[in-house]
Amino acid sequence: MTAVAIFAKTAALSPVKTRLAAAIGPDTATVFHRLSAWACGSVVTACAPLLHGYWAVAEQDGLGHTDWQGHPTLWQGEGGLGRKLHTIYAALQERHGRVLLLGCDAPQISPAKLLAAARALETGPHPFVMGRAEDGGFWLFGGRLPIPAEVWMTVPYSQPDTAERLLAALVPIGGTGFLPTLRDVDEAGDLAPLATALAALPQPLPEQVRLRAWIEALPRQAGVTYLEDQAS
Repeated sequence: MTAVAIFAKTAALSPVKTRLAAAIGPDTATVFHRLSAWACGSVVTACAPLLHGYWAVAEQDGLGHTDWQGHPTLWQGEGGLGRKLHTIYAALQERHGRVLLLGCDAPQISPAKLLAAARALETGPHPFVMGRAEDGGFWLFGGRLPIPAEVWMTVPYSQPDTAERLLAALVPIGGTGFLPTLRDVDEAGDLAPLATALAALPQPLPEQVRLRAWIEALPRQAGVTYLEDQAS
């Protein structure tokens, strides 16, 4: 069975969505972070029993936090993001054989997309799969082969070429298949496109409906792009 690890920070223990918070305030950004994480978690839940979900939690003290229900929790471990990705990927690849790593910033994902990624790893010609993000990163990465720690740790993250650098580092190990590119949420201007993407889902989950309603109900604040502004 393919494992799915959802990478998340516990808002009560760590700063979250700092660029978004600069525009809409830390409290509002925290609400978004939690709703977005829960929406991603619900998509993984909807894929059971075909996929085995985990919360990959940034803080060791957050493993038992009430935010992380419905799936077992794993600690991301010490170090930078590359080290954390390696820690979770290596543990789950050894345990399950196939593993998907998922962030919390693209809650417009669907069960169909996750199951397509799992099928690609199970029967596809490439040992890796990636869903690129519009900003140059990736919203999903998966694999069925071990990846040395140095591959993860030599990639510069949160850069316009992050996905390309990871893909290049993987070439000696194997090829990569691709899922559709998505726009994730880093800044206030990403909120309205997210609401539009959520509205376009043919069968949104309750958590996704809740997140869309929350975005559409945001009070008018400087720096936030609103749906009505786009429509005018």
